[in-house]
Amino acid sequence: MAHHHIDDPTLREMRIDRVYDTYADDVKFTEADQFVEKFAETLEPRSYSSREIFQLMGERIRDDYGILATAARERLPVFVPALADSSIGMALTVYKNEKMKRNAPPAIYDALMDNIEIMGLKRQFPKSGVIFIGGGTPKNYIQQVVPMAEIAGWPVPPHAYAIQVTTDDPKFGGLSGCELPESQSWGKLHPNAEQCTVHVDATIGLPLLFTGIMEHYEEWKQRRPLNADWMEEAPTTTTRKGRRA
Repeated sequence: MAHHHIDDPTLREMRIDRVYDTYADDVKFTEADQFVEKFAETLEPRSYSSREIFQLMGERIRDDYGILATAARERLPVFVPALADSSIGMALTVYKNEKMKRNAPPAIYDALMDNIEIMGLKRQFPKSGVIFIGGGTPKNYIQQVVPMAEIAGWPVPPHAYAIQVTTDDPKFGGLSGCELPESQSWGKLHPNAEQCTVHVDATIGLPLLFTGIMEHYEEWKQRRPLNADWMEEAPTTTTRKGRRA
């Protein structure tokens, strides 16, 4: 049984990583890194958004139930705005470093292309909503598409609804705990948006939320599917109409 009162240097010797009261096998992380490095070697030496990287990676994963493999099969875009700050980002760094040693052109992760692509996605689906599980970088990333499109000279409607499942407190100023109405002051969330914040552990709240969604399966299964050619809708103008911090 994992516990947060433990001798962490001993865990290090055993190659066990700890996240509070949860243990992870460091050997498995190494195996995952090796998979990512081998995958990267198959990429053409050009620029890629994180969305394209994870689409191609998901197609390589043999897993019927994994999130990434399922998203790839269904052509659902997966954006990872903090890719460099992750185990996968570390593996891609090793790949790029090896390419540089050999003076060989590497595949390049273009973080700003993510912004172009997500604006194109928002254009295809003007009425959108956001669901936050926890917080961190992705929380603001999916919201900032609205002011970002505005300053690019290509305004889109604010998100129409928002759901937040978090255990963080807003008064300390951290992004993970910020309240949804704050987004309305930035123009990210519609003034009349439906919104709900639930302060609960995600391992409890997310299964309950999913169960509620499945109870209304007949209502949402007819929704319009994502157009595989949505990237063709990406904006090209750079006219600035406003500014957002």
